[in-house]
Amino acid sequence: MKIMKIENLMPAKILAGLALVTVPSHAANVIVNGDFETGSLSGWTQKGSGTTVSSTSTLAGSFSAVQVPGAGAELSQTFTPFTVGATTSFVFSATDPGDVGTRSMNVAWRGSGFTIGSPQINLRLTDVDNDNDGDIQVYDGTAWQTVLTSAVVFDATPSLPSTTLTLTINSFGVGANYDLTVGAASATGLTYFQDGVLSNLAQLAFVNASNTAGTSFKFDNVSVVPEPSAALLGGLGLLALLRRRR
Repeated sequence: MKIMKIENLMPAKILAGLALVTVPSHAANVIVNGDFETGSLSGWTQKGSGTTVSSTSTLAGSFSAVQVPGAGAELSQTFTPFTVGATTSFVFSATDPGDVGTRSMNVAWRGSGFTIGSPQINLRLTDVDNDNDGDIQVYDGTAWQTVLTSAVVFDATPSLPSTTLTLTINSFGVGANYDLTVGAASATGLTYFQDGVLSNLAQLAFVNASNTAGTSFKFDNVSVVPEPSAALLGGLGLLALLRRRR
Protein backbone atom coordinates (compact mmCIF):
# COMPACT_ATOMS: atom_id res chain seq x y z
CA MET A 1 0.00 0.00 0.00
CA LYS A 2 1.35 3.39 -1.02
CA ILE A 3 1.53 5.95 1.78
CA MET A 4 1.29 9.64 0.85
CA LYS A 5 2.88 12.19 3.11
CA ILE A 6 0.49 14.57 4.78
CA GLU A 7 2.71 17.58 4.05
CA ASN A 8 2.29 16.86 0.34
CA LEU A 9 -1.47 16.97 0.65
CA MET A 10 -1.78 20.11 2.76
CA PRO A 11 -0.88 22.68 0.11
CA ALA A 12 -3.46 21.24 -2.28
CA LYS A 13 -6.14 21.33 0.40
CA ILE A 14 -5.25 24.85 1.40
CA LEU A 15 -5.24 25.92 -2.22
CA ALA A 16 -8.65 24.36 -2.74
CA GLY A 17 -10.02 26.20 0.27
CA LEU A 18 -8.50 29.51 -0.75
CA ALA A 19 -9.88 29.10 -4.23
CA LEU A 20 -13.30 29.66 -2.69
CA VAL A 21 -12.16 33.04 -1.36
CA THR A 22 -12.10 35.44 -4.26
CA VAL A 23 -11.83 39.16 -4.77
CA PRO A 24 -13.51 40.66 -7.81
CA SER A 25 -11.24 42.03 -10.53
CA HIS A 26 -12.66 45.43 -9.69
CA ALA A 27 -14.24 46.49 -6.42
CA ALA A 28 -17.98 47.07 -6.38
CA ASN A 29 -19.67 50.44 -6.03
CA VAL A 30 -22.03 50.31 -3.03
CA ILE A 31 -24.07 53.27 -4.31
CA VAL A 32 -27.31 52.38 -6.06
CA ASN A 33 -28.31 54.51 -9.06
CA GLY A 34 -25.25 56.70 -8.67
CA ASP A 35 -25.45 57.72 -12.33
CA PHE A 36 -29.19 58.56 -12.08
CA GLU A 37 -29.80 56.76 -15.36
CA THR A 38 -33.11 55.47 -13.98
CA GLY A 39 -34.32 59.02 -14.60
CA SER A 40 -35.31 59.19 -10.93
CA LEU A 41 -33.89 59.38 -7.41
CA SER A 42 -34.52 55.68 -6.76
CA GLY A 43 -32.09 54.26 -4.23
CA TRP A 44 -31.67 57.69 -2.63
CA THR A 45 -33.46 59.33 0.31
CA GLN A 46 -34.53 62.95 -0.04
CA LYS A 47 -35.17 65.27 2.88
CA GLY A 48 -36.82 68.61 2.40
CA SER A 49 -37.11 69.78 -1.18
CA GLY A 50 -34.78 70.92 -3.87
CA THR A 51 -33.26 67.81 -5.48
CA THR A 52 -34.40 66.61 -8.89
CA VAL A 53 -33.12 64.58 -11.82
CA SER A 54 -32.59 66.48 -15.06
CA SER A 55 -31.90 65.51 -18.66
CA THR A 56 -30.76 69.04 -19.55
CA SER A 57 -27.02 69.75 -19.93
CA THR A 58 -26.12 66.50 -18.18
CA LEU A 59 -22.63 65.84 -16.85
CA ALA A 60 -22.66 62.20 -17.93
CA GLY A 61 -25.17 59.92 -19.62
CA SER A 62 -28.79 60.92 -20.03
CA PHE A 63 -29.51 62.24 -16.52
CA SER A 64 -27.80 64.13 -13.70
CA ALA A 65 -28.98 65.14 -10.22
CA VAL A 66 -29.57 68.84 -9.59
CA GLN A 67 -29.85 70.39 -6.15
CA VAL A 68 -31.07 73.91 -5.42
CA PRO A 69 -31.68 75.59 -2.05
CA GLY A 70 -34.71 74.15 -0.34
CA ALA A 71 -36.08 73.47 3.11
CA GLY A 72 -33.16 71.40 4.33
CA ALA A 73 -32.41 70.13 0.82
CA GLU A 74 -30.53 66.86 1.32
CA LEU A 75 -30.03 63.75 -0.77
CA SER A 76 -28.45 60.77 0.95
CA GLN A 77 -27.85 57.08 0.54
CA THR A 78 -27.25 54.62 3.36
CA PHE A 79 -25.40 51.32 2.91
CA THR A 80 -24.09 48.47 5.04
CA PRO A 81 -21.34 49.96 7.28
CA PHE A 82 -17.79 48.96 6.51
CA THR A 83 -14.43 49.71 8.11
CA VAL A 84 -11.94 49.14 5.29
CA GLY A 85 -10.62 52.09 3.35
CA ALA A 86 -12.86 53.50 0.64
CA THR A 87 -12.76 55.88 -2.30
CA THR A 88 -15.66 58.18 -3.11
CA SER A 89 -15.83 59.99 -6.42
CA PHE A 90 -18.32 62.03 -8.42
CA VAL A 91 -18.39 64.73 -11.06
CA PHE A 92 -20.06 68.07 -10.40
CA SER A 93 -20.67 71.57 -11.66
CA ALA A 94 -21.94 74.45 -9.55
CA THR A 95 -22.95 78.07 -9.57
CA ASP A 96 -21.30 80.42 -7.08
CA PRO A 97 -23.06 79.86 -3.72
CA GLY A 98 -21.76 83.19 -2.46
CA ASP A 99 -19.19 83.84 0.23
CA VAL A 100 -19.18 82.04 3.56
CA GLY A 101 -21.77 84.49 4.84
CA THR A 102 -24.34 83.05 2.44
CA ARG A 103 -23.44 79.43 3.15
CA SER A 104 -22.41 76.71 0.79
CA MET A 105 -22.97 73.38 -0.88
CA ASN A 106 -21.99 70.47 1.35
CA VAL A 107 -21.08 66.79 1.09
CA ALA A 108 -20.98 64.58 4.20
CA TRP A 109 -19.47 61.14 4.81
CA ARG A 110 -21.17 59.70 7.91
CA GLY A 111 -20.80 56.69 10.15
CA SER A 112 -23.61 54.41 11.33
CA GLY A 113 -26.27 56.31 13.25
CA PHE A 114 -25.64 59.50 11.23
CA THR A 115 -27.64 61.63 13.64
CA ILE A 116 -27.02 65.34 14.09
CA GLY A 117 -23.63 65.65 15.70
CA SER A 118 -22.50 62.16 14.68
CA PRO A 119 -18.88 61.67 13.59
CA GLN A 120 -18.46 62.57 9.97
CA ILE A 121 -16.36 64.23 7.30
CA ASN A 122 -18.22 67.45 6.51
CA LEU A 123 -16.96 69.15 3.37
CA ARG A 124 -18.27 72.30 1.76
CA LEU A 125 -17.82 74.17 -1.50
CA THR A 126 -17.91 77.91 -0.91
CA ASP A 127 -16.27 81.17 -2.01
CA VAL A 128 -14.17 82.12 1.01
CA ASP A 129 -12.87 85.44 -0.29
CA ASN A 130 -15.77 86.18 -2.64
CA ASP A 131 -13.53 86.20 -5.73
CA ASN A 132 -15.84 84.08 -7.91
CA ASP A 133 -13.94 80.80 -7.67
CA GLY A 134 -14.61 77.84 -5.44
CA ASP A 135 -12.74 76.92 -2.28
CA ILE A 136 -13.05 73.66 -0.35
CA GLN A 137 -13.38 73.67 3.43
CA VAL A 138 -13.70 70.83 5.94
CA TYR A 139 -15.16 71.20 9.45
CA ASP A 140 -12.83 70.19 12.29
CA GLY A 141 -15.51 70.13 15.00
CA THR A 142 -14.92 73.76 15.96
CA ALA A 143 -14.27 75.74 12.79
CA TRP A 144 -14.12 75.39 9.02
CA GLN A 145 -10.62 74.75 7.69
CA THR A 146 -9.76 75.76 4.12
CA VAL A 147 -7.94 72.82 2.52
CA LEU A 148 -8.08 73.76 -1.18
CA THR A 149 -8.12 77.30 -2.58
CA SER A 150 -9.48 78.32 -5.99
CA ALA A 151 -10.07 74.65 -6.86
CA VAL A 152 -13.41 75.08 -8.68
CA VAL A 153 -14.50 77.29 -11.56
CA PHE A 154 -18.17 78.17 -11.11
CA ASP A 155 -20.64 77.97 -14.00
CA ALA A 156 -23.67 80.25 -14.22
CA THR A 157 -25.67 77.34 -15.68
CA PRO A 158 -24.04 74.15 -14.32
CA SER A 159 -22.99 72.01 -17.25
CA LEU A 160 -19.87 70.66 -18.91
CA PRO A 161 -16.99 70.79 -18.34
CA SER A 162 -17.41 69.27 -14.92
CA THR A 163 -15.03 68.94 -12.00
CA THR A 164 -14.16 65.56 -10.48
CA LEU A 165 -14.00 65.17 -6.70
CA THR A 166 -12.29 62.13 -5.20
CA LEU A 167 -12.03 61.49 -1.46
CA THR A 168 -10.17 58.42 -0.22
CA ILE A 169 -10.54 57.41 3.43
CA ASN A 170 -7.30 55.67 4.34
CA SER A 171 -8.31 54.36 7.76
CA PHE A 172 -10.98 54.50 10.46
CA GLY A 173 -10.83 54.96 14.23
CA VAL A 174 -7.61 56.08 15.91
CA GLY A 175 -5.30 57.63 13.35
CA ALA A 176 -8.05 58.00 10.76
CA ASN A 177 -7.14 60.23 7.82
CA TYR A 178 -8.17 60.86 4.25
CA ASP A 179 -6.96 62.33 0.95
CA LEU A 180 -8.94 64.79 -1.17
CA THR A 181 -8.61 65.72 -4.82
CA VAL A 182 -10.81 68.31 -6.52
CA GLY A 183 -9.95 68.93 -10.14
CA ALA A 184 -6.20 69.47 -10.29
CA ALA A 185 -5.83 70.36 -6.60
CA SER A 186 -5.05 67.81 -3.88
CA ALA A 187 -4.67 67.65 -0.09
CA THR A 188 -3.41 64.50 1.63
CA GLY A 189 -3.43 63.10 5.15
CA LEU A 190 -6.34 65.26 6.33
CA THR A 191 -7.52 64.60 9.88
CA TYR A 192 -10.46 67.02 10.15
CA PHE A 193 -13.59 65.30 11.48
CA GLN A 194 -16.79 66.68 12.94
CA ASP A 195 -17.60 65.34 16.41
CA GLY A 196 -15.00 62.59 16.43
CA VAL A 197 -13.29 60.36 13.88
CA LEU A 198 -15.27 57.88 11.83
CA SER A 199 -15.26 54.30 13.10
CA ASN A 200 -17.04 53.12 9.93
CA LEU A 201 -18.69 54.48 6.80
CA ALA A 202 -22.42 54.05 6.33
CA GLN A 203 -23.85 57.07 4.49
CA LEU A 204 -23.07 59.68 1.85
CA ALA A 205 -25.12 62.88 1.72
CA PHE A 206 -25.35 65.96 -0.51
CA VAL A 207 -26.74 69.14 1.04
CA ASN A 208 -27.38 72.49 -0.66
CA ALA A 209 -27.02 74.81 2.31
CA SER A 210 -26.72 78.00 0.26
CA ASN A 211 -28.95 80.92 1.14
CA THR A 212 -28.41 82.52 -2.26
CA ALA A 213 -31.51 82.18 -4.42
CA GLY A 214 -30.97 80.40 -7.70
CA THR A 215 -27.76 78.64 -6.75
CA SER A 216 -27.44 75.18 -8.20
CA PHE A 217 -25.27 72.11 -7.65
CA LYS A 218 -25.31 69.40 -10.33
CA PHE A 219 -23.64 66.03 -9.76
CA ASP A 220 -23.36 62.63 -11.41
CA ASN A 221 -21.53 59.27 -11.47
CA VAL A 222 -21.46 58.95 -7.69
CA SER A 223 -19.49 55.99 -6.37
CA VAL A 224 -18.29 54.67 -3.02
CA VAL A 225 -15.88 51.79 -3.52
CA PRO A 226 -14.52 49.90 -0.47
CA GLU A 227 -11.04 48.47 -0.65
CA PRO A 228 -10.67 44.68 -0.49
CA SER A 229 -10.50 43.61 3.15
CA ALA A 230 -7.16 42.83 4.74
CA ALA A 231 -8.30 39.24 5.33
CA LEU A 232 -8.97 38.68 1.65
CA LEU A 233 -5.72 40.32 0.67
CA GLY A 234 -3.90 38.11 3.16
CA GLY A 235 -5.60 35.05 1.74
CA LEU A 236 -4.56 35.96 -1.76
CA GLY A 237 -1.00 36.53 -0.58
CA LEU A 238 -0.90 33.08 0.98
CA LEU A 239 -2.38 31.61 -2.16
CA ALA A 240 0.35 33.18 -4.27
CA LEU A 241 3.03 31.93 -1.84
CA LEU A 242 1.76 28.36 -1.95
CA ARG A 243 1.55 28.42 -5.72
CA ARG A 244 5.19 29.48 -5.91
CA ARG A 245 6.18 26.63 -3.57
CA ARG A 246 4.42 24.01 -5.69
